[in-house]
Amino acid sequence: MSCEISIIVLSFNREKLLVETVRSILNQTFKDFELIIINDGSTDNTEVVVRSFEDERIRYISRERSGNLSTLRNLGISLAKGNYISFCDDDDLWRIDKLEIQKKYLEEFDAVCSNSIDIDFKGNVIKELHYTNFTKDFKVTNEYLMSNGNMVLTPSLIFKKKIIENMKSPFDEKKFTNYCEDFNFVLKLTEKSDIIFINKPLIYVRFHESISSGVDNNIKMVKAGIEILNEYKSKYEESKIKKKNINKGIIEYKIYLLKLYYKKNLVSGLKGSICFVMDLAEPGLLKAFLYKIKKRIDGNQIGVN
Repeated sequence: MSCEISIIVLSFNREKLLVETVRSILNQTFKDFELIIINDGSTDNTEVVVRSFEDERIRYISRERSGNLSTLRNLGISLAKGNYISFCDDDDLWRIDKLEIQKKYLEEFDAVCSNSIDIDFKGNVIKELHYTNFTKDFKVTNEYLMSNGNMVLTPSLIFKKKIIENMKSPFDEKKFTNYCEDFNFVLKLTEKSDIIFINKPLIYVRFHESISSGVDNNIKMVKAGIEILNEYKSKYEESKIKKKNINKGIIEYKIYLLKLYYKKNLVSGLKGSICFVMDLAEPGLLKAFLYKIKKRIDGNQIGVN
């Protein structure tokens, strides 16, 4: 079955939330898509839930448990028949006109993402707008991501499949598999094409206890982000401009990491402060830190948090 858009949903033991996710996708005003649901070894009634929809646009794939998000996303990409690829997490929701709105942007641009509304486990709104400091649509460039960290919400992203056709492994299956695998991917993507950020909440991102939103998991995520940027810094060792931008991103992550350490406990915060001060001994990071401070004083800096 040919289609315009391939939507990839990975799921593990989320039968109740998955029902809402699938409904929000199937009810889209734009209808020409396939929904690839990959069951990563669930032990609940995920398969029963998926098959209950009886919609020919659904392609259900069941696998043994791997826990490797990158491997599963790459599998979904390899199966995709559409000209465009999009992702949705199995606990998040889409606004009914998400695809219709983004499809219009795709007539001019290769990749599109959006803002979101934050909701809790029951679907109650806990934040009207995930990113509150953006005031308009803008291009998310490779340089922007390097300087600020990742702000592309994966369930909001849609892009032309042709952009990644020559990528051997779009998502890193060995090193960055579950933490910042999406950041690593969008950095690769923006090396090929900019991503247009639509400053409208086209998705609902759910925050609840069962997601990887605890302090320890967030610390792992931020450390992975720093590691990714350090790898890019080595890659662009000869480019002063690239290194300057990457240092801005690294210091942004380190500032956020310090906040997380204090959120965890005072001892971790104090240890983190010592590490942070030691990091500033590197001239490039000190300059980046002073730049960030100035931007925040000016009131127009958006960071990873």
